[in-house]
Order: sequence, then C-alpha cells, then structure tokens
Amino acid sequence: MLFLFFHFNLGLSLTLRYLNSADYFKPIYYKMKNFRLKIAYTLFALFLLKGVKSQVAILYTFSQFTATYQAISTGTVFGNSVSDDVVFVNPTVALGATYGTNGPGLDIGFSFLYNNVRYDRVGVCNDGWITFGHSYLGLNAVNTNASNIFTAISSTSNASPDLQNRVAVFSRDLQGQSGSELRVATIGSSPNRTFVAQWSGYRKYNGSGDSFDFQLRLCETTNVIEFIYGAFSIGAPAATAQVGLRGTTNSDYSNRVTNSFTPWISSFAGNANNSAVYFDNFGLAPAYGLVYRWTPPQCNGPLSALSGTANPSFICANGTSSVQLVNSYTLSGITYTWSSAPSSSGPYTLVANTNSPLYPTGPIVVTTYFRALSTCLNTSSTVTSIPVNVQVAAPVVSSVPYLEGFEGLIVDNQLPNCSWLASNMPSICNTNTAAASNNRIPFAGSKFASFNSGTNSNGDYFYTNGIQLNAGVIYSASVAYVTDGNSGWNKFSMYYGNAQTVSSLTAIDSVVAPTNTLYAQLSHTFSVPTSTVYYMAIKCIGNSSPFFLSFDNVSVITPCALNAPNLTVNFNTATVCSGQSVILAASGANTYSWSNGISSPINTVSPNVATVYSVAGTHTASGCTSVASVSIQVLSSPTLAIGSNTTQICKGDSAYLTANGAISYTWSNTSVGPSILVTPVSTNAYTVYGVNSNACGAFATCTISVIQPPILNIVSSASPVLCLGETATLSATGAVNYKWWGPNVFLQSNPVLVKPTTLTTYTIVGTDASSCSNTITFTQDVSLCEGILARETDDQIEVYPNPVDNEITILLKSANFTAWDLLNDIGEVILSGSLAGNRSKIDCLSLKSGIYVLKLKTVNNFIVKKIVKN
Repeated sequence: MLFLFFHFNLGLSLTLRYLNSADYFKPIYYKMKNFRLKIAYTLFALFLLKGVKSQVAILYTFSQFTATYQAISTGTVFGNSVSDDVVFVNPTVALGATYGTNGPGLDIGFSFLYNNVRYDRVGVCNDGWITFGHSYLGLNAVNTNASNIFTAISSTSNASPDLQNRVAVFSRDLQGQSGSELRVATIGSSPNRTFVAQWSGYRKYNGSGDSFDFQLRLCETTNVIEFIYGAFSIGAPAATAQVGLRGTTNSDYSNRVTNSFTPWISSFAGNANNSAVYFDNFGLAPAYGLVYRWTPPQCNGPLSALSGTANPSFICANGTSSVQLVNSYTLSGITYTWSSAPSSSGPYTLVANTNSPLYPTGPIVVTTYFRALSTCLNTSSTVTSIPVNVQVAAPVVSSVPYLEGFEGLIVDNQLPNCSWLASNMPSICNTNTAAASNNRIPFAGSKFASFNSGTNSNGDYFYTNGIQLNAGVIYSASVAYVTDGNSGWNKFSMYYGNAQTVSSLTAIDSVVAPTNTLYAQLSHTFSVPTSTVYYMAIKCIGNSSPFFLSFDNVSVITPCALNAPNLTVNFNTATVCSGQSVILAASGANTYSWSNGISSPINTVSPNVATVYSVAGTHTASGCTSVASVSIQVLSSPTLAIGSNTTQICKGDSAYLTANGAISYTWSNTSVGPSILVTPVSTNAYTVYGVNSNACGAFATCTISVIQPPILNIVSSASPVLCLGETATLSATGAVNYKWWGPNVFLQSNPVLVKPTTLTTYTIVGTDASSCSNTITFTQDVSLCEGILARETDDQIEVYPNPVDNEITILLKSANFTAWDLLNDIGEVILSGSLAGNRSKIDCLSLKSGIYVLKLKTVNNFIVKKIVKN
C-alpha cells in the first residue's frame, strides 16, 4: 500500500509539473495544488490506518566501516561562522532562510531515488540534516517545516508526506564558529555523480572545544546514502545526536544508536524514532573516516520493457515538456540514457546527462520523439522503451478580418494560442477569465487582458499571433481599453511589426496618460510596405501609482470604403442590332463576376433586347468589392425568310428563290435583289443578307438539294454482233422506268427485243424514283454470219471447221491480222492468242457447247466470225 501511495503521489506531482511547463498552464497548477495535497493526505491517512511498517527500514541495508575522509573544496558555501538554526532552501541566498520555510531548494544535480520517490532538490540545515524536494513545485520545491529543528528524525511536520523525507547525518543543535562553513557540491560525471553536503568546523550550541567535520554523500545510479565523519574534537559536556533516515512520517525511520560504552563503529539499529548516538570528550566519538552506509535494493536480473509518457504531449514551439518511463523501476543500480529523434523510426541522438527515468526536455521547436535505454549495471541487461512523442503546435497565422476577444481562455494568464507572446507574464501582463477589482472588466463577453502597475520603463508588450497583411491595402486596427481611473499610465499604444520584437515595431496609434474608467477605442489606419505575416503589439507604460489597465477586442479590418477597387467597364458600342455581339472589358480589380455568370474580365454578349450588364470586381489583397454596370440598347434586326418553288431538283434543273422581310438583299452568289434563279450542279446552300430600315441586317439560308441522274447500263444478248435475221434482247439497268428510241422503235419497257438488219444505234432514257432521268445510247452490230455450217471464209481468212469439235484452223490470206479473241455469248473474252504465219489453230476441246464469236484483229480494225461448238 505504501509503495502504491508514493507512486501515485509522484505521478500526480509529475502531472502538475507538466502542466506547469508552459507559462499559460501555471494557473492550472496553482488551482490544483490544494487538490493534489488533499488526495495525498487522504491516501497517506489510509496508509497509516493500515499499519504498514516503515519503508526506509525495509528498503535499506545498513553497513558501517572505516575509509578515508576526503574533504571537498568546490561547490557553493552557504553556512558561515554566524550560522545558527538556518535552513538553506534557496541557491541565490547564501545565508538561507529561517526555520520552517519553503524554497526552490538546492539542485542535487541528478535524479536521486529515496524511499521509492525520485527527487532532484534538497534543503540543507546547518543543524546536520537535509530534506528532499521536487523542482516541479517551483518556489515550494522543499518544505523544511519541523516541530523541532534539532531532531530531524523524530520531529513532526505539516508538509506533504513526500516532502517529509529527511536524512540526519548529525542532527542536533549545532552552531557555526570561526572557520565554520557548510559547503554543497555535485562532483563526478554521469552516471556516477555524487552530491556532497559538507559541514566543517561546527560545534554544539555555545559549545567550547568542539569542531565537527562530517559529510553526507548521495550517489547517483546506486542511490546509496553515505555519512562520512572526519575530524571530531569534542569539548564538555557529553551530548547526543540523531543519525539515520526518516521517511514520510516520524514513525518511518532507520536510525543508529550508541551509548556511553559503545563505539560508533559498533552502532546498532534504534528501536524508537528518537534513538540517538552518544559522544563525549572521553573518546566516544566517530573515528576519522567512519562511514555509515545505507544501500537500497540493487538491480540483479533482466529488465522488463517499459513504455513512456510525455506531459504535456502537446506544447507551443520553444516550450518544454517532461518525458518519463511509466511505472519506472524501483530498484537501484539502473542507468538511464535518453535519446531523441524527429520520427519514431529515428535516427535517434543521445541526450547528455539524462540518468533518470524522467527527462525534463529543453525548449522543443518541432515535434520530437523520445525513448530511454535502461541498463542494469550488475547484469548489463538493457531494454529500450517504446518511443513517445511531444507534438509542437504549428504557428498560427490569421487573415483579415482579425478579432481577438480572449473568449477562448480557460484559465487566467493563459494566452489565446501558442503564437501569442507577452513580455512579462504574469507579473505585469495578465489575461483574465472574469471581472475583478480595480475596474478590471471585459469590453465584451467575459474575458480580457490587462497590464499591472509598475511596467518596465520602456513598456511591456502583448504580441498577437501572425496576421497576413498585404501591401497596397489600407487597414484599420483597433483595441478597446479602460483604466482604473488612477493617474500614472504614461502611454497606451498599438503597433505592427514583422516579428515579435520591439525593434521591428512601427507605431499605429497611442494615447497619452489615459485615465478613462469607461471603455474607449484606440483606432487608426495603417499600411504595410510588403505582403507578408505581421504581428500586432499592444504596449503599456505605467508606474507604481495606478493598478490595472485592461484591454479587449484587438482587431484588424479592411475598411472597404477606403479600399474599394476603381472598377471600370469598356465596350465597343452601346447600341447594337439584335443578335449582334458586344465586347465588355472590365478592369481595376483582380477577380470578376458578371451578372450573366461570366467570371473573366472579358465578357462577349449578344443581347436580343435592351440589357443592363453588371460586374462585381474584387481586389484579392483587401477582399473589397465594387460594382459597375453598362446598358446596351438593342435595335431590331429583320426577320428574313426565303421562299423557293422547290428545295430539291434534278441535276440540270433550276430553282427560283425569293427573300422577304428586309428592304435590300445580297445573296451569297453575289446576286442582289429579292429573287434569284439558280441551277446548281450539286446540293448547295444559298444565303441572303437582308438590311432593314434600322440598318440592321440578318441572314437567311435556303438549301437546294440536287439529285444526280441515274447511271445507266445496257447489255445485249447478241454482243458483240447479231447475225442477220436474229433477234437480240437489250436489257437496261440503273433506273426505274425506261424509254427506248431507234429506227422505227419506241418502247417503254425493259428489256426489249430488237431485230436490226444492219448496225443500229438505240437511245435509252432512264428515269429513277426521284423522277430524274439520264440518256445513253447502245449500238447493236449485225453480221451476215454466212457459211456457219461450212468453212467460214472471205477474201482475207478462212476459219474451219464450223461447227467445231476439237480445234479450229485459221488460214490467213492477208498478213494484216496479228491476234485473235474468242468471246462467249455475253461478250466476255474467254481465249486470246496471237497469229504467227498464215496458219494458226485454236484448241476448243474444253469449250462448252454453244455459240462463240471469233474476233480477228488487225492494227486498226477487226472482223468477227460466229463459231458453233458442238
């Protein structure tokens, strides 16, 4: 139960230290202090009711032996020849303080584990004892309260339990004399440093012939406590002193006892908290170099892994935190090495002199990860903790309009955000969450800021977070302020600057010797030379006469009455015909928004009726907007129409187009006038431009589709020649209806039968489904076709046999024939050859039965012979 109590108390105390690590968290600490003490006292009372044995008696092993007394000459001297009953609790006050006071304590120089609680401060009494404390308690790090300053072990105290732990080296009523000093130093290097408190030349109060030299040594890592006694000169009379350890109460002790016949080297454990050692001038005194040693349990095995925690885990840039191992080891003989890194995966850099499970960080600029390597010295066992990170808040940069009314404050003396800064907080610069005395009241809401009296002679400052300001813009800054009505406020001012430093500031406005008891406004316009991030500064200069000057609602706005863009709209004409385009060009702003939805500076419009076009132009640097408009008058344009006797013609036909709706007309084929006759050879669009009495024009278009004539083709069943007396079938394709003309022939059918007696030409007119026609001619050749059953002969050739079974013989009587073609009944050439000599043969064995035509060719002419294949 006691072990848990100490660790709960330590954990809660550490939490309070973390809350205290940033200035604006200080009020939280002060509000929670009493709450922490109440919890601690409650748990301690429960511990007493349980009747748990003294911790120091259980934890520590005592040994006594003789060594060499090594006096120190370094460090700081506190006690002197006139010191008497003085407790040294402040390193800046050499003569310390009087009995029963608190103080920031003297720095041990490392983390020391005593009675399972870690300490880094001590208070040292010239009456031969020390008490332990915590630096995170600030000005109350140590509490030397004791019912009897001479009896450190048995005296009672109203301090919190963890501040009652004491070590009595030679506790009794001691007094300085000529040559006396109390010296404190930390010697050695981590992880083996030693804190030494050395009393030299002290005597019993008003004693004669006394000179006592003794030391207290606190050893880093092992947490061993040693009392080492040097030269002891003892005058009459004999006396006693308390020597040993004291825990959180006077019933928690481990002390030593000697008597009038027991030498100090043979001391034994006391059985009461007021047990004492005896010394006299007959030789009962500590021998030179006598050592009393208390050793806590030492690590002697593998270490378990621990996780880490950081408090606070979220800080402002350049703020501090404390990282520690959760449920840190209670054994001694363990070293701790902390390292830091920009990410959880590293690389990690060692942090010097961090031999403690708790590491108070220095200022942190960026988010940083920490981990601890713990090593058991007796076994060399090591374990690395899980990394823990401390996040750093990103800089706050606001935009205009900017207003800070302090309504986000949670506690007094907290700044609005991490990027605010105050020059002397909280002694001069304050923030308040509620109205208070001396006319400390808010302007709006319930929270505000204030200056105390006695500001620096050059003034004290509040700096806002960064605000983006742009060159070329006129800004207005203001702040509401009120005083307590007393004179002595020299000046209240407002500035801007590109850094939170006095040297960077440029004045905006100020008021001299304000005494107003009602809120007034300090307000003025200003411009910045370049576009960047600036900080507003509120400055106050006062003396000790007044009490408070309060202010609220720090603001920066852009008055658009002073920053409206000079917006203009240019256009090529204010009067247009209906449907005609007008180019509107806006200028004078950075962004534009037209009433017809266009967002560029150029707006091309084509109104059909009189229209007003407006544009809103915004200057992006200021955010201010102006509006401009332009009215476009619209004249009516003619409503043109084109009439046509037809919109579809056959190629070669004509169409008659007539326009109406205007008073003058110009056609796309350069014709003028309302009517034109056109004969297009292909589909064509005809456009007319008509102008009315307003001199406004319009266009109309008419398309004339041209249908191409059908493509005709004629095939004769007697191609290429028809024997005299035979009938040929003429077949036409490519049209729907056909008309045939020839000698004594007029037919309206297809195909047609003809029986010409000589070479005859026929004319065919074909009409398609669109009633478009085309005309072609066809010539039918006619031959006598004599001797078809005998040898086919004439004056130039002989062809035999005819009809033929296997082959035909061609006998030339003239050398003019050079080649031959054999055609089937539809005129296709199926065989060809050349004629060499006067006799040639044609193989007809593979021919089907039927009628063929043999065509014999000369250079310039040909003759044909009909051949019958059996």
